[in-house]
Amino acid sequence: MRTLYRPVGLYEMQLILNRGLKGFPPRLPEQPNFYSVLSKHYAEQMAMNWNTDDAQSGFSGFVTEWDMNESYINKLDRQIVGTALHEELWVPAEQLPRFNTQIQGAIRLIDVYYGSQYKCEISGDFVSAGTNVVEQFLFFKVMLDCNALDLRREVERNWQLVLLNFKFWVLADPFQLGVSRKEKQRLLGEMTNAWQFIRPELRLLGKEMIINGKKHAE
Repeated sequence: MRTLYRPVGLYEMQLILNRGLKGFPPRLPEQPNFYSVLSKHYAEQMAMNWNTDDAQSGFSGFVTEWDMNESYINKLDRQIVGTALHEELWVPAEQLPRFNTQIQGAIRLIDVYYGSQYKCEISGDFVSAGTNVVEQFLFFKVMLDCNALDLRREVERNWQLVLLNFKFWVLADPFQLGVSRKEKQRLLGEMTNAWQFIRPELRLLGKEMIINGKKHAE
């Protein structure tokens, strides 16, 4: 068994979530190959340096990983696109369905990088559809101002939005979000608590920063 990595943009990440983290979406006509890499560092490098400047990636790079049998991996076309660190596996687009069946377990989201133009104006069945990442944060604040149960209900309904944006909100300056530091910490703490009940199987990136921040405050 071996772990592979792939940096993806916002829109591909949403498609992966829609597939239950069980496979990658079909390639577009202008994308003849599917690429994955053998190095976590290389995947992080591309997510941070390339995806965050790319409009088609939503100015964000999500680093994914998954496990696959090495016997299958050894049959794939390997390409070096720089140093030995930059080794990629190329899969023809028409073979991607077969590739997806070889994934063991679920695809895991392990890190995310946001560019300066990130807005997260994604489509979907959200109360906050069409709003940007700051407006989405304020939407959840309004829910918490009503009561914690309303917040939990909306976190459950908009779980993809929370998963995609949570680390952005953690890293953002409270002034940028239009709230006080205390209001920001309270909302993120309540969202973390809600997540533990709603999606405990999924890692909420940035959650550790909230937990560690509370420990330091104590």
